[in-house]
Amino acid sequence: MIAAGLAGAAHAEGTGPLEVPSGLALGHLETIEEPAGAASGGLPLVRFRFLAPALADGTTRYPDMAEDFPALCAGWALPWAEKAGHAEARAVISMSDRMLPFGATDPEAVQFFEAYRIRDGRCELEPF
Repeated sequence: MIAAGLAGAAHAEGTGPLEVPSGLALGHLETIEEPAGAASGGLPLVRFRFLAPALADGTTRYPDMAEDFPALCAGWALPWAEKAGHAEARAVISMSDRMLPFGATDPEAVQFFEAYRIRDGRCELEPF
């Protein structure tokens, strides 16, 4: 469900390292906004992509950073939805150990994703 926002609330794009509960060093890669469509259940969809180089060493596992995803949703997706005027939307938060173009695959890349439904000012986890 919802989690506390990131330190300093929502961050502007390109503002350097982000603080998340795990302490993992993150950088914002990009935000991709998509219009409402069948793939997103008729809701607008936004993707927040983050770079986490430390994932490359293989020592950080998903349980170590699980709380980072709801914090990123609260700190990025909720402010986006409010600013865009969307009472409901879908958000996908992703972290990768390397920069990859959106949609590209790399069998050596370490990536984690979580999907959320934004509703009533909250982020609700939506399993893939």
